[in-house]
Amino acid sequence: MVKKVCFIGPPAAGKTTLRRFFFEGIPADMLMKRQEPPSIGLKHDVYDYIFMYPVEAKKPAPEKVPFKLALVDTSGQEIEKWVTTQRKDVFGGADIIFFIFDASDWVDPAKQQYICDYIWFVLKTRNELVPSALLYILAHKYDKVEKLAGKKGDVAAARRRIAEDIKEYLFKKKELVLDPSVEITSLHKKYRHHTFSKLLDLMTDSMHEILT
Repeated sequence: MVKKVCFIGPPAAGKTTLRRFFFEGIPADMLMKRQEPPSIGLKHDVYDYIFMYPVEAKKPAPEKVPFKLALVDTSGQEIEKWVTTQRKDVFGGADIIFFIFDASDWVDPAKQQYICDYIWFVLKTRNELVPSALLYILAHKYDKVEKLAGKKGDVAAARRRIAEDIKEYLFKKKELVLDPSVEITSLHKKYRHHTFSKLLDLMTDSMHEILT
């Protein structure tokens, strides 16, 4: 059975480049050198395999593992309708949902509020339409705002901080007790292997959980 994965998040979060890096095997250096045009509407793709480690330019292609899934990539500019009038088009039948945002927006209180509001809308929609779907929150483009991790540049510290902020928002604003699944990602050379490994872990662990 084909499993459905959804990418959703605000504009300019890097959803498309992350999809092309992980699912299509486009080298990160190539993706970072060119500006991807903004996505329009919904983009549907079907993948028959995933790579075991990141594809690098001028290096042998990595091993491919059979992994049948359908992916829906959404336009960030239209995020409001994806969680309201057209939410069934995005979330219907979903098994895994990735909410992706630009990590540098987290240091701006107004933008953080905006992101949290949409995390809530996505969570609410998931609960109403596909309660069994797994939801992961990705703070992407982390290289733009390493100070989130503190003086030591600890990625785990940044992840904990964002997770705690979201947890506090959900409790104070929505009276909901939830430990969100948050991961830090970036295509920068310093973080791309961590990013790929984390996505691979999430995908394989999720599929095991879905199938058992």
